[in-house]
Amino acid sequence: MHVMIFLTYVAAAFACAWIFFSLTRSRLGAFLAGTIYGGAGGFSGGVVWQPTVGQFSVAGTPLIFAVAILVSPCARKWWADVAVLILIVVASMGMGATAIAALSIPLYLVLGRPESISVRRRQLIIGFSLALVAAILMGTRWLMSAHGVHGPAFAFQGTYDGLFLVFTAPGRFVLAWTPFGGLGLRWDLPASAVGLVLFVLSWRWVPRALRTLLFALWVGDGLLVFLIGMGRYKIATYLDLFSTDRYYYFFLLSLALQAAAALAHMTRRLLQGASPTRKTAIACVLACLMMAALVMSHIRLGETMLWWVIDQHQLDFREAKVLAKIVKATAAEQNLHLADGPIRFPGTLNEHLGFSAIIYTQFPSGLPGVVWNLSATPTASVGWPYHVAPISNADAAVQNQIFDEWSKKINRPPYTCVIGGNVRDVLPVKSCAEAASMPNPPLAPVTPFN
Repeated sequence: MHVMIFLTYVAAAFACAWIFFSLTRSRLGAFLAGTIYGGAGGFSGGVVWQPTVGQFSVAGTPLIFAVAILVSPCARKWWADVAVLILIVVASMGMGATAIAALSIPLYLVLGRPESISVRRRQLIIGFSLALVAAILMGTRWLMSAHGVHGPAFAFQGTYDGLFLVFTAPGRFVLAWTPFGGLGLRWDLPASAVGLVLFVLSWRWVPRALRTLLFALWVGDGLLVFLIGMGRYKIATYLDLFSTDRYYYFFLLSLALQAAAALAHMTRRLLQGASPTRKTAIACVLACLMMAALVMSHIRLGETMLWWVIDQHQLDFREAKVLAKIVKATAAEQNLHLADGPIRFPGTLNEHLGFSAIIYTQFPSGLPGVVWNLSATPTASVGWPYHVAPISNADAAVQNQIFDEWSKKINRPPYTCVIGGNVRDVLPVKSCAEAASMPNPPLAPVTPFN
């Protein structure tokens, strides 16, 4: 999973460089744009290194490639229109709200009017893009209504949160290249002021061909964070919403392109009429600055990333694989009738994985001799513990034996057992067999789980 997300991010960096080159024909600017995008670990570290937020990169990269197609000579090809629309759909499969960011594509076509696309084709792409966006947004809104996310607070609080995300995005990008302290209002507010000043001053150095695209990207990304703010308004504290890089990730493309344009402009001014010796010195200084920035970004990444979350995920996945192997070995000796349910992995995250999901992740075709009691409840209404019909006492005893063998192999007490025919969280016990035999087994308090 880490490799897949990382390669997706690297591909987006190459697409960022291709966008810059297609619009400006500047090799230096394209190199800087790709390098800045790929090296902005302090700005998008969680999106790249933390699987739980990797969907932002997986959803954002198709949109970047859609833009890369539109601004490149490939836009003249007949398949370009279909590819752009497919990429919008693929992006939205990763995260439905991404449809808002996709609005930057029809907006760019309206404002930029690339000569490589005929008026009729441009109108068709705009129409189909808006139809796709509208359909995805209506589906997203319906899901929000189904989950009770509605009312006046939904709109007003989301507006405030969205404005704050837009205001702090340039500052966060500036901080990403410094080794300064952790995230917090103490750093964000002054950095945001500096970032906005630099953003305004450097705008005049952006090539005209790139300005229209940047404007369209900022509109789409701004609308996206408004929607994110609305969806998260119930927990919209600074710690929960703003002290994370995942909600800023979609600004990375526009910020990397503008930063590359500013650096390329300053470099060209310095090289104008310069002697070979001066050109060599300027190139060395620029290379040193880039390396220093990348090093500082790496330091920032180390200070701000929640590495303990990744460590716990890795440990949980390793333990889950052990459980899957035990089930496979047991199923080879006898037929199993197992109850599905959330398996608890102890730790600060209070993380759970579905029992059947653990098995089918390791064995996509299932295991011979294993029959499941699965939930018949619609997904949006699944509660605790999955509303699975209870299994018999004999089957429960076999499943508890599996859990007990698993706890011995991973050397910790069982936190999940079959009680009353259902998978339940328990307080630490010596064995699931002992817990199941108690008249009042020590069940853990019911809490929300991932």
